[in-house]
Amino acid sequence: MGLNLTPADFEMFARFGVSSDLLERAGVHRVTDAEARRELGITPDRPGDMAGIIFPYLDPVDGHCATRRLRREHPDIGEDGKVKDKYLCPYGDNRHLYFPPGAAALLSDISVPAVFAEAEKSALAITALVEKSGRKMLAIATGGCWGWRGKTGIESGPNGEREEIRGPLPDFGLITWKERRVYIAFDSNVVSNPNVWQARQALAETLAGWGAIVLFVVLPEAEGNGPDDLIALRGERAFLGLLDTAEEYRTTIVLHAGRHPEAVDEAEEVLLRQAESLCIFQRGEELVRIIQLESEQRSGGIRRKAGTIKYHADSRTNS
Repeated sequence: MGLNLTPADFEMFARFGVSSDLLERAGVHRVTDAEARRELGITPDRPGDMAGIIFPYLDPVDGHCATRRLRREHPDIGEDGKVKDKYLCPYGDNRHLYFPPGAAALLSDISVPAVFAEAEKSALAITALVEKSGRKMLAIATGGCWGWRGKTGIESGPNGEREEIRGPLPDFGLITWKERRVYIAFDSNVVSNPNVWQARQALAETLAGWGAIVLFVVLPEAEGNGPDDLIALRGERAFLGLLDTAEEYRTTIVLHAGRHPEAVDEAEEVLLRQAESLCIFQRGEELVRIIQLESEQRSGGIRRKAGTIKYHADSRTNS
């Protein structure tokens, strides 16, 4: 399918540094209302104009189109006056991560940092930046702040009702995370919007649990939404500068009066998610971790050589 993009579309992408060649490789194309309904399976009785730009979600390994997402030119306006349904996916499709062209060669290379953004055009802008600068990065879009999670199963609730289990998308399994630097560059409203903040925290905890080194990129609120807007307004160096000064993620647990048991539960969940990377285990009612002795140790008549592997009960983890 041809790009069918308008001069205004090319101008918009050019502001982010995205060339027509990259758009063609990514399969980005414009559709009319009728074409969008046909491509996404939207019924004729669904009100509204569906014309806009489609971003195909291409499998980074074999290149087939796993799904697609439509960015509408004229989204609906709700009763509260806010824009709604700006982005639409085919009904019934499974969610996927968005990978720009060239991702396949970077999936298992942990020396290449990954950068998460929300919008597809942000991932394309980062990819364009990378191609120009020669600085390797694996750009990934989540398709919304919670787009990285999906239905992973069904379980029975306390009253016998069936409830969805939601978790990280299977696409995460395509990427080697342990010891990889991962930047989360969500939209600038992450500071002021609790929902976006919680989504970023949850993604960071998930990645850290797989052994990734997670860093937060905080975009200035006064200068657009995503990395694409920042690049358009302040240039590529401004975004690279934010990457270089990003702060490493640290799990934060807030203690509220009278809710200490909940804080303990949160701490336990964090430890469980990172049990493998931290080498921690439960021994009876005791929390232990695997260590390697740096020097010879003598205790209770027992001599252990340097380099001996043993479990260690850290009193700080049992408090």
